[in-house]
Amino acid sequence: MPRPLPLTLYSYAGGVFRWADLQIQALALQEREKDIMKALKRLPKDLEATYERILKRIEDEDKSEEALAILRWLAFSSRSFEFGGGCRNRRV
Repeated sequence: MPRPLPLTLYSYAGGVFRWADLQIQALALQEREKDIMKALKRLPKDLEATYERILKRIEDEDKSEEALAILRWLAFSSRSFEFGGGCRNRRV
């Protein structure tokens, strides 16, 4: 019997909350339990590998221009950006 998802992520996270959060977001994109189980077997080993996977997905989906525009906007903003729409106004 496979381990429960939270326990699996906790054991792999090594105390790195951001890693666990990004894995949860990636797993939420899976539609079937079978796909979740396959994705769990391919978890990136650390935060750097996770970011590499995210950047590759942006490139594969041909979203590089949009991603660059968003990063520029965030980098050169004169004030903090606040997420809205259901988020608890997290600051970036």
